[in-house]
Amino acid sequence: MYNKSVLKILSLLMVISMLLAACAPKTATEEPTTTTSTEPKRVKIGAIVPTLNAQFWNRYYEFMKQGADELGVDLVLLNADNNADSASKYIEDLVSQKVDGIIMVPYWSLDKKALADTKAANIPLIFTDVYSSVAPQDPANPNYLAFVGPSDEDAGYQMGLALFEATEADADGKKVIGWVEGTAGTSVAIDRNKGLEKALAEHPEVVVAGKVNGNFVRDESQAAFEALYQAHPEIKGVWAANGGTATGVMTAIKNAGKVPGKDIMVVAMDLNPENVDAVKSGELLFDIGGHWLQGGFALVMMHDFLNGLPLTAAEANVKLGLLPLTKALVPQFEKDFPDGVPAYNFKEHSRVYTPGAPAASFEMKYSAMPTTTTSTEPKRVKIGAIVPTLNAQFWNRYYEFMKKGADELGVDLVMLNADNNADQASKYIEDLISQSVDGIIMVPYWSLDKKALADTKAANIPLIFTDVYSSVAPQDPTNPNYLAFVGPSDEDAGYQMGLALFAATEADADGKKVIGWVEGTAGTSVAIDRNKGLEKALAEHPEVVVAGKVNGNFVRDESQAAFEALYQAHPEIKGVWAANGGTATGVMTAIKNAGKVPGKDIMVVAMDLNPENVDAVKSGELLFDIGGHWLQGGFALVMMYDFLNGLPLTAAEANVKLGLLPLTIDKIPAFEACFPGGVPTYNFKEHSRVYTPNAPAASFEMKYCQ
Repeated sequence: MYNKSVLKILSLLMVISMLLAACAPKTATEEPTTTTSTEPKRVKIGAIVPTLNAQFWNRYYEFMKQGADELGVDLVLLNADNNADSASKYIEDLVSQKVDGIIMVPYWSLDKKALADTKAANIPLIFTDVYSSVAPQDPANPNYLAFVGPSDEDAGYQMGLALFEATEADADGKKVIGWVEGTAGTSVAIDRNKGLEKALAEHPEVVVAGKVNGNFVRDESQAAFEALYQAHPEIKGVWAANGGTATGVMTAIKNAGKVPGKDIMVVAMDLNPENVDAVKSGELLFDIGGHWLQGGFALVMMHDFLNGLPLTAAEANVKLGLLPLTKALVPQFEKDFPDGVPAYNFKEHSRVYTPGAPAASFEMKYSAMPTTTTSTEPKRVKIGAIVPTLNAQFWNRYYEFMKKGADELGVDLVMLNADNNADQASKYIEDLISQSVDGIIMVPYWSLDKKALADTKAANIPLIFTDVYSSVAPQDPTNPNYLAFVGPSDEDAGYQMGLALFAATEADADGKKVIGWVEGTAGTSVAIDRNKGLEKALAEHPEVVVAGKVNGNFVRDESQAAFEALYQAHPEIKGVWAANGGTATGVMTAIKNAGKVPGKDIMVVAMDLNPENVDAVKSGELLFDIGGHWLQGGFALVMMYDFLNGLPLTAAEANVKLGLLPLTIDKIPAFEACFPGGVPTYNFKEHSRVYTPNAPAASFEMKYCQ
């Protein structure tokens, strides 16, 4: 039952939210409009592409046009015709037309102009294909909603590996290749090059005869490779930066009297129709792509945002894993993707038309694909796991979910509890290595990532970090055994917690809302990023005053003691931002000990979705909770298990930041209906590619089913 105070607060919030919807600027996480009709708002969206003189960009446009027709969007598509000045002028043209949103491929470093011009005009912006040095939803550019593009580095790497394997070695055992890169300075060219460089670092037998620039264009690529091959007729393989580049290279090879796919191997990226035909004929060894879908995905995201459905930070940076194609896979490709196009219903992916819709984006995958395991029986593996403590509901849930996965998959799981002791955790790394476990999944509190990376690398044991990330990126060439990171989108969670707290906290006579800040374990990425989220919210709300910040170390008792001291010094506090579930429980105990009522006298927000916190939300003591990330351990287990059974993790799968599930008292019925016992339905074998070829990603985000 709601008490009268809560009802008053909710009524006040409703009035405030209506005023804010009318007056606030458009940002990614606040609703830009509040439609009053059941009919979606018809919007006008401008799009700028580098050229339409390429199959890739024609496919991009056709898919966007299909989406515009299905969703009822007025799409204004402008073709820069490979001219930077035209693209720059088109930004101004779309702004002057007062389009509702802009989707742009920011070639020629036009991201800065696009960001500045659209911000000044308060027009939402999404970049595709080429990313900016500015992150989506950066506080300085709140109208920059999202980026959608390919995992270029991983694609360049896969292209390199395929080329090296098939290229004929010379008498000295060297494999000589040519390198035809794309438009200089673009992120797509830079990242594809990085992927090739990573592959080259792993294959010293490969020699690059020369690197030339084809500018992602067929004719320029043909001319560039003709000159390179004339100077280096020993070349037996070519890495071509995109589809048009490959077509130009293959023409040059034929003009030289050679046969592509026989005398000289060629690899490419894009999955353009002409390249698919070349793979089928045997002229092109390998192609990878499908990322022309990015424009349509961006259209759905923009359409939903303009119809009042915000984009979370977790949805704001989409790097698409791509579909590989070889001659052996052509029959499956033609079966799964008639005319090279996947089935996609725009309305089913739009939350405007389908509440609870899946993400706008998805990755093209084969419905059936051979695995690389040599046995029909999966290999039984021994995986070690280290957690900071089991004296917390969160970490018990983490362990229970991992244990469930180990039982379903047939994994020997060795779970070690550091009991909040850094020395103990350090020793456990050594213990697991001495046991010769097949893989290690670890939460690297206390800056133990460096030791874990060094020790597991020396022992050649695969490693996955969860919850707390390292300064070293997954699959960094210096630590190839560091496979992946799986953890929460802490900054977005901290931000959402802040906004919920500010909206409900009572203002004093001066209009100020005074809060306390109880942060988590100092120096951990989870504490740092959650703090960043709160700082972002504070920057947007000058009426909120922080009376003081204390450290609760993510532990109930320490948090209780820390807040008791803070509240004694600042009895004017009316709201508390608590860094996790245990912290919130300690804070609420301190509030009660002071003779106050949490949820009435002092509002509290938290993160974790521990059972005790869910109960506190249900009772009205806890205003807001967000979480579900204890699932991360089980997700990591699936990823490690598949890797140990011969199924590699791509770079696109290597850095998982989970969007989290928010919970307020009004969401309790849906939470209990969708997640009995607080646990989502999850079949580990259905998410493992060992048991289910073409399985969905190991990870998923908890979402309400109603």
